[in-house]
Parts: sequence; structure tokens; C-alpha cells
Amino acid sequence: MLINLRNALMAGKRLPYDTEVEYLESTGTQYIDTGIVSSGFGIRADVVCAQTQSGGEMAIVGRSRGDGFELYSNYAAGKFGLWNRSGNYIELTRQLVLSRVYSISAEITTTPTMTLSIDGNVTTKSITSATIADGNILVFKHTSYYFKGCIYSCKIYVNGTLVRDYIPVRVGSGASAVGYLYDRVSKRLFGNAGSGAFVLGPDKAVPILSLHRYASPSNGVAIGKMGCTDLFHRITAKDYVQSGLVAMWDGIENAGWGVHDASATTWKDIVGENDATLQSALSESRYWGNNYFYNALESAMFIGTPTSALKNTFTTGDFTIQGIFIPEIQPTSGNFCVFQCSPSGTTTDGCIFSVTNSLSCGSANMMTWASTRAVINFPSNIRSWDQILGTVFNPTFIFDSVNGTQEMKLWEMSGTITTTAAIPTASDLTSFAIGCYNWSAGRNRNVRGKLYNLRIYSRKLTADEIARNYRVDKARFNLP
Repeated sequence: MLINLRNALMAGKRLPYDTEVEYLESTGTQYIDTGIVSSGFGIRADVVCAQTQSGGEMAIVGRSRGDGFELYSNYAAGKFGLWNRSGNYIELTRQLVLSRVYSISAEITTTPTMTLSIDGNVTTKSITSATIADGNILVFKHTSYYFKGCIYSCKIYVNGTLVRDYIPVRVGSGASAVGYLYDRVSKRLFGNAGSGAFVLGPDKAVPILSLHRYASPSNGVAIGKMGCTDLFHRITAKDYVQSGLVAMWDGIENAGWGVHDASATTWKDIVGENDATLQSALSESRYWGNNYFYNALESAMFIGTPTSALKNTFTTGDFTIQGIFIPEIQPTSGNFCVFQCSPSGTTTDGCIFSVTNSLSCGSANMMTWASTRAVINFPSNIRSWDQILGTVFNPTFIFDSVNGTQEMKLWEMSGTITTTAAIPTASDLTSFAIGCYNWSAGRNRNVRGKLYNLRIYSRKLTADEIARNYRVDKARFNLP
């Protein structure tokens, strides 16, 4: 069971708002005045945000007067940047994806040094000191530059001390609901200092904890009116169905059970011995986020030499594959492959979880085993890559060796498709890859976006087990 932790712990305690929301969105005229007066030196801002409109320079966090401190995005130029003054700024190049959520940290120390981090990828620069007049620190704005997008959270530090810890909230409901940033440090609401009104995201339920029941009251605490005793448990990769699990690559626990390594050059198979090796160096375009692997290039990503146990999974009986991924850049080949097990150098068999947008055929779909495909056609209103990019895919593929069928379920989109298929032979499967297609013959059709998790089972999962894993996915990766 997932619960809203704040509601459970704050029951009976009055807060100056009705509920937390996922985000506040500015349309280009709304902003927050933090009340922090600073020259910009000694300021650090940690922001989780998503830009929703295209354009040039947009200020995520800035000041009420020029120079000093401006954390900005520039969709047109494909960059994020941190500005102090002319000649003193740093930028990170990104192909910005509208509505994609980025985790950003920006700091200008009194040393002075500038540091900018986008999803864990960091750049720094030493700059010269200067005398800059004080001004107020703003969120969603810098002088006349507004951010057109959503802010999910924002923390602001002054000389290393956290002075603002903002979360989006609403006061009122329905048509009278008003959005604010609530500061958990000062316990105050900060409202719109501009014109118009913020757009409010949906009410937020915090899906990071599950409740496990225990017989003895000494092992837990009673929650609300549930009439039972429970103990909070943080959801991990071990909360997936474990029976029959022969391989799992996880974006959070990428280096082993409970271990995340942002500099890892292999993706650890945390239940088996099929570690996948990164074929190109980590860079601005290929890196680990907090809970995923991100790739922006048409180049090799991962390959693992399969153990006999993993190879036999695909040749001797039933199996299930589940994955989570978000494509964010259109592939040059017209489609991409998330997982492949096939004969070396062969381009016609074994492609699993292939997303394609065959505009010439008037279709957009997701395919499984390439020789005898299980195809889920997307709804008829989805016909362009702009509609596919940024979408969370959370599919399940089941192979039934007895009936010779394959079934694919794509959550929250198109239902279930079943087709017939032959069982591949063990000698066929000599090439295994994650994140690309046709490893030995060119390594193409790469996933250009985020890979969160891939799981392989040596049996068919039941409907209840599929639903359980789906809930764990949503909780662990905070997916919509």
C-alpha cells in the first residue's frame, strides 16, 4: 500500500495550505520573490524543473537586477547556463526536451567559483571577483527573463546554509485554488509576485514508502484508522517479484544491491552475472542520473556476454521481460531497440521492445520478437515523434513456450496483443545488447533517452505479479 507520508505524519497539525501539488507552472508572467538579498556570490540553487514552452533564454532562478546570479535554460541554443556577468559564465550543452524533468544545481561561491550540474553531470569554472550591487533572489525570473515551465522543488543556500526549501502547494480548491511555494525553513507561503496566476499540478501523493504488516505492536506504529500495526519500509529493487528473476539492470542500484555509482562503466546485473559493459566513455551526452542511464547519441551503449542460465531462459521455456524507458531524441533510423538477444550480426531476429514510428505506413507502434512480431499499435492520434518522445514506456513481454504464443502489455496505452511465435534455438542467441539493435553488425537503432530498469524472468508472471511490479516501478522512479 502506498500512502501520502505528509498526510500520515501531519494528521491533526495545521499547515498554512491544503495540500502539496506536483509542481507550479509559470506561463511567463508569474514569479516568486524569495526575499533573499544578495549580490549573487555565495548563492546555491538546487532545482527540479521542466521547461514547457520553446524559446530563447529563460531564467529559472535569478535576481531582481542585472548580473550577479542567473540559472537559465536556452531551448533554442540547446543549453543550460549559469551567469554572473559578462565573461563570467558557464554552460552545459543539452538537446532540451520540453516537459522533461531536469535536476539542476547551480552555485557561485565567494571564492569565487561557478559550478553547474545537470542530472549529475558537472562543470566548474573559476572566475574573478567583482563588486555587484545587492538584489533580491527570484524564482521563475531574472530581471525581464521569465521561465516558462514547471518547478517541482527548489532549495536555496546562502554561504552553505539552507535558507529556502520550497515545495509547491495549493490553498483552496477548484476554481478558487491558488498556487504557492511553501518554505519548510521559515514555514511561510510565498505567492506570485507577478501577474496572472500559476498553473497548478495535480495533488501530490508521495510514493516512496510502503507499509509492511507485522503481528507484534512492538514492531511498528499504528497509522490512522487502518486498524493494524505497520512498519515503514523504503521500496528497493528487492521489492520486485524475485521468483524466477534471472537478470536485472537497475538505474538506482546500478552497481549492486543498494549501491549507485555515477561513474560506473558497467551496468551491474544485480541478480546474476550478466554485467553490461559501457562501450563508450561517460560524457555530457552519456551519463548516469540518480535513477537512470541517459544516452543522447547514435552510438553503442551496452553489451553483455550471456551466461548459460540467461541464454537458456530464451530457448528452453517460458520467459517474461519488463522494462522502463523514456525516449527523448528522435532516432535517425526511425526506430530504436531497448533489448536484443539474437544471432551474431543478424538483423531479423530477437529484437525485443522496439519502438517505431512508420509514418510512411501511417502507423506508430511497439514491437517484440522481430521474426514473428507482437505489435501494439499506438492510439490513432499518436502519429509523430513529438508525441512519442518524453512518454514513459513500461511494457511487459511474455513468451509462452507451451502454446507458442507471445504477449505484450503496454500499461496505460493500448492493452494486450497476443501472436504466435517459434522458440529460438540456443545456438541462435550469441549476441545480447541493452539499448541498441544488431550489436555485431553496426550497433544501430539506439535508445536516445533514459533507461530506468530491465528485468528478465525465466517464467511467465501472473497478472497480479505484473501489477505488483508496475506499482513498484511507479513508486521507485516516481513515474506518472
